[in-house]
Amino acid sequence: MERLAHAHVAVFGVGGVGGYVVEALARSGVGMLDSLIMIR
Repeated sequence: MERLAHAHVAVFGVGGVGGYVVEALARSGVGMLDSLIMIR
């Protein structure tokens, strides 16, 4: 758990599936979470 709390994760493309991935990572206890989305 400590390793997960110190982890830094980036998710590129927070669309349909990416949104669920970000939520799962946040609920699992990842310490730093960057979510990137491209808006045109």
